[in-house]
Amino acid sequence: MDPVADADGVKETLSVFAPLDRTFPAQGRQRLLDKLEFLLALAREQHFGRAAGSCGDTQPTSSAGLKAQAYHVTMYIMAGLLVIGFICNFAIKAVHHRFHMTPDRDALRGQMEVDAAGEPAGA
Repeated sequence: MDPVADADGVKETLSVFAPLDRTFPAQGRQRLLDKLEFLLALAREQHFGRAAGSCGDTQPTSSAGLKAQAYHVTMYIMAGLLVIGFICNFAIKAVHHRFHMTPDRDALRGQMEVDAAGEPAGA
């Protein structure tokens, strides 16, 4: 790959992970990789305690980290659904005025229900 100079003048090689390099600092990338490693160990071990042990961590801290991660993902999903709801709300066309219920139509509809039931109107 061709080396490219960044803003500091340091040449770096472009890679598939170049967007991650700009988005996450080195410590953030390491935490992300640690979380992914724990999820892989959890899938392999099928047990929180054994998965944490294979990653060199304790079970309560791993469970707390996983719970926090699930909370963040849930919040992103809820925010996305809220945006989708706003878009759908703006996409709906209002009902034409001729379909609105007026007092005359409401009275006529009540009279039709009484007639259908077979009861006299004065009873």
